[in-house]
Amino acid sequence: SSGINAEYGELNLSNNSLTSLPDDIGHLTELETLCLSFNSIESLPVTIGGLTKVRVLDVESNNLKSIPMEIEYLSLLERLNLKDNQLATLPPEIGYLSSLWDLNISENNLRTLPNEIGELRSLQRLNLASNTFLNMLPVEIIRCFLLNYLNLEHCPLYDIPAHVVQGGPQGVLIYLKEIGPYFNRDMMVEFEEDDELVL
Repeated sequence: SSGINAEYGELNLSNNSLTSLPDDIGHLTELETLCLSFNSIESLPVTIGGLTKVRVLDVESNNLKSIPMEIEYLSLLERLNLKDNQLATLPPEIGYLSSLWDLNISENNLRTLPNEIGELRSLQRLNLASNTFLNMLPVEIIRCFLLNYLNLEHCPLYDIPAHVVQGGPQGVLIYLKEIGPYFNRDMMVEFEEDDELVL
């Protein structure tokens, strides 16, 4: 028995040399913030889907190679920090995170993003920096209407013309709009002058 059975609003297990989480983490149904950063966790248990009240999940600097599809049940999740792991992709179920506004997947091994990323209609901040295998973005990303911060630094994006990439994230999004099926201007992300776009 792990002894994790109390009801916490916040649970911080950062910097604990953890390599795994007990399955009964899913019993902490009142948990709103779960911080697991700076450990050596290789996978999250499927029971993470039981944390239906979690708003912040921080798993920065671990050894995650995948995210369980059960993440779809975290419908109140607002901030997801997956920075500095070993993720090659995200599950399509990421599209169910209807409250998610801040997604950091920088410093991973992403080769692609699921098309379902376009379902994240609350998404405002997306950090993809330093995914050195990321050659393309799904055109569906332009359906994230509220997106106002997009970081593509140190992403090769070889499948997008170099002159487009050099024009920065806004140019990339315009290019994706032009090659994709979403020609209606209403479907396009609108950037304001003060939006932070980093390439």
